[in-house]
This record gives sequence, structure tokens and C-alpha cells, in this order.
Amino acid sequence: MKHRKENGAALISVLLIFTLITILASQLITRSQADIERTYWLTTEAQAYQYALGGEMLARQVLYSKYQTLKSEGLAISPVPELLPPYQPDHGEIAVEIIDLQGLINLNNIKGNTEQRKLLINLFQDQLLKPELLPLLADWVDSDSTPQAGGGEDFSYLSFEPALRTANRPLSDPSELMVLPNIELEEYEAISGFLSTLNLPTALNLNTAPAEVLSLIDTQLSGEQVANHRELSPNGFTSVEEFLSSDMAAGLNLAPSALTVTSGYYGVKIRASINERIVWLYVRLSFDNETGQITLIDRTPTQSLNLNTLSLEAMETTDSDQDDGSI
Repeated sequence: MKHRKENGAALISVLLIFTLITILASQLITRSQADIERTYWLTTEAQAYQYALGGEMLARQVLYSKYQTLKSEGLAISPVPELLPPYQPDHGEIAVEIIDLQGLINLNNIKGNTEQRKLLINLFQDQLLKPELLPLLADWVDSDSTPQAGGGEDFSYLSFEPALRTANRPLSDPSELMVLPNIELEEYEAISGFLSTLNLPTALNLNTAPAEVLSLIDTQLSGEQVANHRELSPNGFTSVEEFLSSDMAAGLNLAPSALTVTSGYYGVKIRASINERIVWLYVRLSFDNETGQITLIDRTPTQSLNLNTLSLEAMETTDSDQDDGSI
């Protein structure tokens, strides 16, 4: 009887040890699987980011190639971005959109001269019907603490919830406009796609500005007419003088210094994916029109971007047209 009890106790001990080993092995396997999954996603995200950097290099190459072509043709204009097709690297995709930032309304022109401020005046006064935003924006970016008439410095924002202080520096992102009083989210969203924030006041590029922005040059100017006219030429306007001497600008008192056909700043929207992992990247580049040198201003990873690329249908149509022309 005693021998049977000892055998039973030994069996229970063995079963207990086996159970503990099974639990430990299960935990190790679970932890190993979690580590493998974590490593996989980290590695995939790093690969997607490298693809995004590849998209930036692609944008640089496109701009420089266009610059060389324009230079060889003797044209003193900057590259005009076009829609690009998505690219298909191994197990992924890279979509790139290049934007001429001088074809947009530079909010930091609020620090410029009267002609450079005119787009902003027309935007706030005639489109948004909120001219009171002009002095508020001016006080937000200036370096002093003295409010302009109708403006506001720190004391105007300390009562906010949460309390704020004026930036006293140029805007770094158009969304900062939402800090100002009296501007609604719907109003900002309606114009956000036409805004940029370059550190220095800049002229508007006639060859890249959308029709909505062109219409803000002067209340009597038709942006649609200007956009349609430049489309008739493969390179748009070759000089500001060409635009000013056209029938579209006849009778308008436009300042040449506020307009240009060259640009020194481009933005690049990038969507890179690999194995279902997606990375969004926004890059700003400085462009030297004398040498074609391209310099990085900043890179900003973001959650998502409204990105336009050449559609598959458009690519198929283009390929079909090329095939038809070769027969």
C-alpha cells in the first residue's frame, strides 16, 4: 500500500512538472510570436520609409530632368509639375505628387509689401468675406507685442481655452490659420488646398497657380481664362511680360514684382507601401533656378495626404494613343 502511495505521489509530481513546462513553453512561444510580429512590422515600416525616400529622390530627378530640358531650349522658366504614374517596386508601390509651392497663396506674404499681400487681401476680403483676419494674421507672425488696429497679441489669446501666445514667427503650416478667431473649420478646409507657408514672401507663379488662385490676383481677372490660355502653350507663359501684355491683363494695374514664371520651392507628397504597410511623407525642397540644385528644407511624416497621381485609365489611354501613332 505504501509503495502504491509513493508511486501516486511521484506521478502527480511528474504531471505537475510537465504542466509547468507546458505553460512555460506556451508563454515562450507566444512571446516569440509577438516578437517576430513586432520585428516584422518594424522592418516593414522601415522598408516603406526607405521606399518613401526613394519617392523623394524620384521627385528630385523629375524636377532636374525638366530643368535641363527647359535650359536646353533656352527658356527661363521653372519646371511645371505634372501628374506622375504610381511606381511598382518589389512587393509595394510608390505614389508621388509634386507641387509648386509658389503656385499657391503664401500665408507668410502677410509680412511682405503691399503687392505681395494683395492675394491675401483678396482671399480674406473678397472670398471669405472676413477682412478682419488680416491684422490678426499680421500680429500672429510679427516679432513685436504691439497689436495692430483690429489685431491681437498675447493678451487676446491668454483667455482662450487652452491659453495661447502669438507665435511671433512665420507660419510653418497652413493649419496654424485655425488658431485665429473668427475662422471656421469649413472655411479653412475650403481654402487649405490653395495655401502654403514659405518662410519668405514670394511671388506667384503664373504657370502653376490653379485657376482659383489666379482669380485672386485681381477681382477683374478670370483665373479660368488664364489657365486655359497657358494650356495652349506647351510651356505656359515664358515671362511675366508675356502675361501682362496679353488681352487678359489689359487695363489691369498689376505689379510685375508680385508675379513670376520661376519657382524656388516645391512640395512632394509621397505614399509608400510594402506588404500592406503604408507610410506617408511630405517633403519640401528648395530649387535653384540658376544651377538646378535641389536642397531639402524639411521632411514631415504624416497620417495621410490628399494625393493626386496619374490614374491607371489615363496611363492606358496614353499607351493606346502612342500605339495608334506608331502604326
